[in-house]
Amino acid sequence: MKYTVLLCLSLALVLFSCEKEDFTGKRSSEELSGSIDGAFSGAIGSSTGNSGQAGDTTIQAGQLTAGEWNDLENWDFWTELIAKDTLSEYPGFWRFNRLDRVSLKVSQQNGNPLANAEALLLGPNEEVLWRTRTDNAGRAEFFPNLMEAGTSQPARIKVSHLGQSYFLNNVQFYEAGVNELTIPVSGANSQNADVFFVFDATGSMSDELEYIKV
Repeated sequence: MKYTVLLCLSLALVLFSCEKEDFTGKRSSEELSGSIDGAFSGAIGSSTGNSGQAGDTTIQAGQLTAGEWNDLENWDFWTELIAKDTLSEYPGFWRFNRLDRVSLKVSQQNGNPLANAEALLLGPNEEVLWRTRTDNAGRAEFFPNLMEAGTSQPARIKVSHLGQSYFLNNVQFYEAGVNELTIPVSGANSQNADVFFVFDATGSMSDELEYIKV
């Protein structure tokens, strides 16, 4: 009997303590949102470019949503992020040399972007530093010192279209602006598009994968 009374008293004290401290093991969505946002902003700090902040956070649970993120469109944010704390180790792991970026936009004389044109970034001796193709917006990106040791200085850009070559001299790095080239051709943009889907299939994406299966 004595032990039963002591056990009941102990349980009562535990329950009272939990109630007093509101120890439910749960936190409201507002509290969680605030703590996560605060930790995120504190870890990143201010940025000279786009802030990388999340969009609408008021969407109700249970809905399938979509979003877009492009590191190239948030370049200042991304370069600041990759330079912080443990993330700063990854460029070496990826064997990156330098993140020097050269950005190009190619347009036709009618103002339409020139898509799928070969674009070469050339060095002082006409050596090819980077090879790529323009996207559907006429944009192309070059990273001349990404994988090779050294600091190659771009001299000009060569764009090839329908057997003709066009050159842009006085190339500048992205920090100084986007290099723009207009070529003397006009044509309608293709309405065909190659679409592919890439899914992050790690365990942390299980909820998203279940939504896709529906």
